[in-house]
Amino acid sequence: EQLTLSRTLLEKAKAKYEFGGTTKRLVLRQQVLVNADSSSVASRKLDVTSAVHTLNVALGRSPAEDITIVPDTLVTEPQHEPGWWFEQAKKHNAGIAIADIRRSIAVSQEGIAKAAFWPVLSAGGSHTQYFGDTEQSRSQIGLNLGWTIFNGFKPLTTAQNATLDRESAELSFEQKHKKLEALVYQQWERLNNAYEQTLFEREAVTLASQSLEISKEQYSMGAISDIELREAQLSLTQSRVRLESALFQYKVTQVQLEQLAGELRL
Repeated sequence: EQLTLSRTLLEKAKAKYEFGGTTKRLVLRQQVLVNADSSSVASRKLDVTSAVHTLNVALGRSPAEDITIVPDTLVTEPQHEPGWWFEQAKKHNAGIAIADIRRSIAVSQEGIAKAAFWPVLSAGGSHTQYFGDTEQSRSQIGLNLGWTIFNGFKPLTTAQNATLDRESAELSFEQKHKKLEALVYQQWERLNNAYEQTLFEREAVTLASQSLEISKEQYSMGAISDIELREAQLSLTQSRVRLESALFQYKVTQVQLEQLAGELRL
């Protein structure tokens, strides 16, 4: 767009020069702008070609294969509250699931270790039967209750270590829980901020477009110079670039939140 405007201004400058309405220096200056814009366009085309090759290689395709770009500028206000996203994240987060399993194992191990302080009850029985001139049988049932009096405080040490392991597992679970909650809330705030940014930039593009139309009318009437018209056009271009960047950032932030919550659908 800048190149198109520069070429238009160059043609107008040449026409004015033929009729004595401007100087050769101004024509040459406009030609310099056309050359600069042409160079920028060529550079951007090279960037696009390089990006296409890089993407094709990443996808395992031929570098020169055509890529169809589908613009996606649809932006909607973020859905759900952060609490909803956090609940979804807890359900699908592998780190929290692993920490919960480790916590359950530690609780079980602590219970097993403390069981050593309790007496051991054992039961046994026997039945004997004799066959001969007279048939005889005898049955016995016994219960034994044993309690370890002293074994070098080993059960106490084992129980204390098991308690420490359980507390450590619970602390790890809580830390992962809080860390995930913080990440979700921060990402939700980023998404809202990105959404508001797109609204601001859309308004900026609208205002810049109106300003350019006014500048074109003023230029036609000779009220402003070609430099002022070019500045108005550059302002519109820059606002469009900022809008594209804001839309891209919104999409990236949205995907990151969905991925964090396990709601990403490909």
